[in-house]
Amino acid sequence: MSAADHSSRDNSGSDRCLPNDSRPLGWRPLGWRARLRQFSVNAVILALGCGTAVRLTVRDSYLWTGLIYYVTSPAAMCLLVLGGLLMAPARLRGRRRLLLLCLPLVAGWAWRSQYVGNATLPLPATTFRLMLWNACDGQLGWSRIEAVIRDARPGILALAEAETLKTRSAAWFQQHYPGYQRLDLPRRLMLLSRYPILGHRRLAWIKGGNYEAVEVAVAGQRVTILFCDFASDLLSHRRRHIEKLHEVLQTLHGPVMFVGDLNTPVDSRYFDPIREEFHSAFETSGQGLHTTWPMPLPVIAIDHLWGSRQIAFHRTQILWTTCSDHRPVITDFTVAADRPTETEAAR
Repeated sequence: MSAADHSSRDNSGSDRCLPNDSRPLGWRPLGWRARLRQFSVNAVILALGCGTAVRLTVRDSYLWTGLIYYVTSPAAMCLLVLGGLLMAPARLRGRRRLLLLCLPLVAGWAWRSQYVGNATLPLPATTFRLMLWNACDGQLGWSRIEAVIRDARPGILALAEAETLKTRSAAWFQQHYPGYQRLDLPRRLMLLSRYPILGHRRLAWIKGGNYEAVEVAVAGQRVTILFCDFASDLLSHRRRHIEKLHEVLQTLHGPVMFVGDLNTPVDSRYFDPIREEFHSAFETSGQGLHTTWPMPLPVIAIDHLWGSRQIAFHRTQILWTTCSDHRPVITDFTVAADRPTETEAAR
């Protein structure tokens, strides 16, 4: 074989080796774990982009944007960024820098939108206390839940997911909740009151939601407590539930409070019309994080306590406790005399 043949063979062999030679020193193909981490980081970035776009534009106007809106609260996105940083491989330097840039922005957004900083004012001489709590059916122990309730000493106690408690006897209730009247309601709801319960009626029912009106005599006035409960179905649009709530509220007169685990964030666009006549207890008199679910890292405020113009909220607390997957909401309020609006006075 001639030298020219050797030269041509070497040249052709070196050409065939160029792709391999161009790889960085120590290069190895990605394993399945690294690929999974890379996919997870990309999914986090996509979720951040979609969640931010939806929250700044259409919010929960439609079914699928509502699903994105509910699962990408600012607090949830903050946790997503932290998770993405922990999962991001070292080779994804660009994505890590992007997540590091997003972290303070999303954390600031979460703090600004979900932290309430009302001033703590002294309570009036006479106030009334209402406590709302989704007790998770006592799966973490009713004795612990009862200890929190005893410490809170509410005049009115609205319990969601209290089916097990309904099986207790009247003697048991007299022993554990002395001085309370008991009212069992549909869909695992229960209301206990130290004030006289004047009546109860179901105002509406639609699939996945019910609306129970309980009338209680507080300070010599008839106060209507609308106890609502919406099913926790991510694929069910909340529009019809909250529109029905608005419709029901328009039929009620005098001092009204509506409470319940609505499985809908308090910043949903569908609460905007309700805000014209009702105010949120925590937004007007609370202090701290408004998020109520899921414990121990709550990222969304879905436990609601609102009042009409005749209800004045003076102090509202959302307790930190691991007795349930929901945080209990406690408010101290007073009831003003029912004064007619200008339209009603003209009539």
